[in-house]
Amino acid sequence: MRWTRVLLGVLCGLALALASGGRAGEAAPPGHEMPSWVDVPTQVYFPQTGHNLADPLLYYWRENGGAAVFGLPISEPFPAGPNLVAQYFEKTILEYRPNSGGEAGLAVGYGAATTSDLNLRAGPGTTFGAVRVLDNAERVRLVAGPVKDAQGRTWYEVAGDFGTGWSVGDYLQRDDDPIQITTQPLDPKSPQLEAWPFKPLAPIVLGAIGPDRDDLTVFPTTGHTLGQPFKKYWEEHGGVFVFGLPISEPFQEVNPDNGQKYLTQYFEHARLEYHPENPGADDKVLPAALGRWAAAAAGVSTAAAARKGDAPDYSPDLFTGVKWIEVNLSEQRLTAFDGDEVLLTTLVRSGKQGWETPPGTYRIFSKVPITDMTLGVQGVDPWYYYTPDVPWVMYFLAGGFAIHGAVYDAEWGTPTSHGCINVPVDLAKTLYDWAPVGTLVWIHY
Repeated sequence: MRWTRVLLGVLCGLALALASGGRAGEAAPPGHEMPSWVDVPTQVYFPQTGHNLADPLLYYWRENGGAAVFGLPISEPFPAGPNLVAQYFEKTILEYRPNSGGEAGLAVGYGAATTSDLNLRAGPGTTFGAVRVLDNAERVRLVAGPVKDAQGRTWYEVAGDFGTGWSVGDYLQRDDDPIQITTQPLDPKSPQLEAWPFKPLAPIVLGAIGPDRDDLTVFPTTGHTLGQPFKKYWEEHGGVFVFGLPISEPFQEVNPDNGQKYLTQYFEHARLEYHPENPGADDKVLPAALGRWAAAAAGVSTAAAARKGDAPDYSPDLFTGVKWIEVNLSEQRLTAFDGDEVLLTTLVRSGKQGWETPPGTYRIFSKVPITDMTLGVQGVDPWYYYTPDVPWVMYFLAGGFAIHGAVYDAEWGTPTSHGCINVPVDLAKTLYDWAPVGTLVWIHY
């Protein structure tokens, strides 16, 4: 997933977005106060299916794979419960609940974020071996627990692109998405669930498979494995947050739309098929049309609707344009945008007390791939420093203020520089190669 947590903070009201058909200057993409120079639609129309799609569902749809993962909208948004809006797509169902955030308690089935670097363990306790390390602020989904260990600590099993592992609840905080994927590939009472592909593998079998590899991940929670060709697609298009965990092993199954048999694997919210006959490498794994099948079963209207307001026909070109960089000093976070498409986001180090990075709107006016940086006079000024070979430097304000690479890994997210914006070296190179002279830089609290 390019950036799984774009939907942060308070989302704009869906009803308002549907009514306005406005531009980003009037109704910003969810969770962002977009600058006035970013002019993107908050609502579009799909003449292929005759339906509208508006923020925040539009933003989520675009950021998490668009038509390739979800298909086109086949219904208009409609109330699906108290303070709940649903919309059907060809391959899935999205639901938006504006007040889903803000819950303090951890709950299985919901999102969470780590509050520090931590070891994930093979079971609920420190007597189990560590299986991997998660970074601070990494987003996970809670899939099992709570379980108390002998010391009375509460453990949860978490899942992500890495597979699964167990963490003490003290190092997790609730982190819900207001938008949820609710598609069910099978009715919970379907007799198909009794067939061999859906039967969980025995623990002894899962254990014999060995540790996770690049080409195979084991999910003890559901008792299933995830290997190629589905693993790569699953990881690159949202993983557990979009498709859920695997609930079957791969097997041959007939697609009811065309009567052809394909290698198929089921997940909590998707059915993926392998189409070796497709020429493109990116088109060989495809989600089945669960949304269309679910709409037909539920009697949801898919009749074409009128265009809302001045909503333009959808095109990816509507959402790209000016390149700009946002630096949020309160969050110590840099985010690079093309239009409102996110290139990357990372923790940074801005100016420390007495050397604060000045807020404002600037443009990159000079770039050098490597340079020496110094300040003050050695032996005279207490703030003197000399740093040779600073890489990937982009100056945005006279006086030496720049975005540049740094390697102080333990201090990301902490204002400790002399006014520059320090970025991890590999990401600084990405920014340097991407941002031409003249790129807008917006720095704010």
